[in-house]
Amino acid sequence: MTNFILFLIALALVPYAIPVLMPSWRWWLGVTCVFGSLLAALWMQHWIVSSRPDHHDGAGGAIGLAFPAIVTVGFATGVAIRGSTLLLAARGLALRRVIVISVLGFAIVPACFYVPSWWPAWP
Repeated sequence: MTNFILFLIALALVPYAIPVLMPSWRWWLGVTCVFGSLLAALWMQHWIVSSRPDHHDGAGGAIGLAFPAIVTVGFATGVAIRGSTLLLAARGLALRRVIVISVLGFAIVPACFYVPSWWPAWP
């Protein structure tokens, strides 16, 4: 379990940090459009290939799908966190609190993968 968390952090930290480190909303929007377009093209290619009737993932299909899923969740979380911190900073939130929100926002990424497994155990 801890190895998966370390792997998740290593794989999702860079895509999370790319939008979070953008200095203004223009940079944030540009990075979101460019990197988001690349991820969208990757997922469209996957959906096109996997929709063929003769498609078979094989033994490593789930692992091959997990890598882009982790990168996509990391990037989408970074975009959402940076968008919210830009709005809060425009309302006068101190820079120190913006940094704290940005750092703590990364906890959403592992939560996206662990929380769904907790639903069956809910009393």
